[in-house]
Order: sequence, then C-alpha cells, then structure tokens
Amino acid sequence: MNERVLLVSHTSILGGAERSLVDLAEGLRCGGEFLPAIAAPPGELEATVLDRGIDFYPCRFPRWEGKSGFANRLLQSFDVHRSGMDLRSIGRRSEACIIHANGMKALLPSLVAAKTLKVPVVWHVRDDPRGAGLVRLACALVSRIIAPSEFVAGRLRDLAPSCSRKTLVIPNGVSAPEVEESAIPTLRSNLGIGSGTRLIAMVAQMVPWKRHDLFVEAALKLAPGAPDVHFLVVGGDLWGLHSEYVDSLYRTASHSALQGRVTFAGRRNDVGALMAASDAIVLPSSHEPFGRTIVEAWWLGKPVVVAGEGGPLEMVVDGKTGLHFRPGDADDLAEKIGRLLENPPWGATLGECGKEETKKYDVETHAQRVAMVYRELLQ
Repeated sequence: MNERVLLVSHTSILGGAERSLVDLAEGLRCGGEFLPAIAAPPGELEATVLDRGIDFYPCRFPRWEGKSGFANRLLQSFDVHRSGMDLRSIGRRSEACIIHANGMKALLPSLVAAKTLKVPVVWHVRDDPRGAGLVRLACALVSRIIAPSEFVAGRLRDLAPSCSRKTLVIPNGVSAPEVEESAIPTLRSNLGIGSGTRLIAMVAQMVPWKRHDLFVEAALKLAPGAPDVHFLVVGGDLWGLHSEYVDSLYRTASHSALQGRVTFAGRRNDVGALMAASDAIVLPSSHEPFGRTIVEAWWLGKPVVVAGEGGPLEMVVDGKTGLHFRPGDADDLAEKIGRLLENPPWGATLGECGKEETKKYDVETHAQRVAMVYRELLQ
C-alpha cells in the first residue's frame, strides 16, 4: 500500500511523548505498509528523526507554555491557524493520507490542515486530558482517538461520553534503552557514588504532577537507617516554568540528614546508563497517563515502585512485577523502597518478572496496531 502518514509534534524537545512518537515512526517504517514523516519545530527532535532516516518537515507551532489572558489566547488562535496552514502545505508536499497528532497541542493545527486536505485525523492522547469543552470539540472533529491506557480512556469518557465510540486503547511501544555496560562504573564515579553504595533513582521531567517531592521526602525518611543508599533525580524543567517547585526540592534535599545523599543530575542523554547503574526506579507521579520509565526499567531488569493509580496501576502487578504505594503518601513510598533495600534478591526477582512484561510494549506490535487504525480509516 505504501500510504504516507504525517505524524505531528508541537515541540522540538525530546521528552517521553516525543520518543514514543519516534518509536512509532520506526515501527511503521519497518512494517512497510505506511511511510511515516514527522512535522515539528526544528531542534532536538529533528536531529533524532533524521538520524533514524525518517523524513522530517520543519513547522512553526504556538508556544503554549506560560501563556494566559485574553490577548495571549487571541494570539494563540492566530498562531494555531498559521501552523495549520504550514501543516496543510507539508501535507500536500508529503502526500499524506492521514494526519496523526501527538497530543492536544499538536491536534489543533492538525485539524485546521486536515479540513482543507480532507484527510482523517488521529488524536494520540499523551497526557491526562483536561477541559471538557476542548475534549468534546476534539472528539467531534477527529476520526479516531488513541489512548495509551484504560485510565486515559476513562478520563476521556468522563469529560466527553461521546469519546468512547472513537477511542482505542493501544499501550505505547517502548524500545530498550541504549546502555554501554562498561561505562557504568565511571558514570557512578563521576556522580560521586561509590561502588558499594546502593542507588535509588527517579527519572522524570521536573513538573509538579510527577511528584519529585514525594521521592525526596521518602529519601529523608529512609536516610537515617540506610547510610549506604544514595538517591538520584534525573530530569529537568524543560520549559523553565517550575523554578519554585525545583527550588523546594533542593531545600528539602539540603536537610542535614540528606546532605550529599541526593544528586540532581538534570536532563541527561545517558538516561539508560543511569537507570542501569541504579538498584531500583521510582515513579511517584499523580495521574500518570502511561509510565514509559516503568518499561525502560523492566528492559534493564530493575524493580519499580509506582503510585497505585493511573496508567502504572494497570501496568505493574503489585508484588510480582513491582510495588504500588498509596498515591501521595511519602511514608508508604519510603516503606516500599525500604522493603526492596532489605531484600535485594526479591527486588531482582521483581525486575526479572518485569522484563517478561516488556513483550506487551513491543514497538513493532504497537505500530501494527496503529496501522490497523489507519487501514480502517482509509477503507
């Protein structure tokens, strides 16, 4: 068939949603039935896409972050239309028969373009959906909705019951992290973490709903009884909008019981190696839509501790492939991490059981399921 599909991202920053989009594009290309191209602002995502040999089209998008007030909303409306016109031109040049929008911010310009191009639009929901009016409008205009978890599908139904007839749950495909095993001892040394020190890590963008505060509070509770344990926070404030939140994390970590025991590594390109160097991975997010970090940890055979809600609740079987803690409860999080520290062989068993779960998140299988959606729309 070799039909062309235009995958649209509103940002050039390579976060979890964008990495999932690149994985999807690679899976579609390997399948051979659909030829993917990605449209996004120039930058980091562009470099990754071109490095993978996938067609890339630069496109302007509104800057949503930090915008408020009527004047800014009006300006954003103009920017959405302008971006839609750019996408329309790209759609014509690429001969796209389907537009696949990666999140709500990519969807709005995609709808503008699709109206003129007369092609179907797939909305891939990447975040916890908000705003009943906007969700109802999106549901009315798109051809299909892909949700990464039953949790997200349920949130969509709560906001707009009509979404149920258009929504399919397709868990994200997650490729194995790239890790150079020989570099791990040097990496730990560069972070000031000795070979005999156990390392508990959290990998997440620095936004409040990821709940780094729970992780640091749990570290504070564990530190006195676990002198051989270090805590690692990997991730940055990508948009520069949460400086107060980040500052509060540093203040908690400066407590005398934690001095020198918490490392904020910032945004890194060697996340796979950092996770491989760790003994366990923690994801304490509130209403996490999916939990890509969980699957990456499983690929590496690492045990995970996750909040018992959202996408992670569906993914992690408590006591078999990881541990749940009560959402928002730093005491319970500390207790669950402590159980792993007390029984390393059990933690290793949880990690190995998790490794079996990665089959559910195979990139090619994910792409095949998305291709079935495309096929149905074209028929």
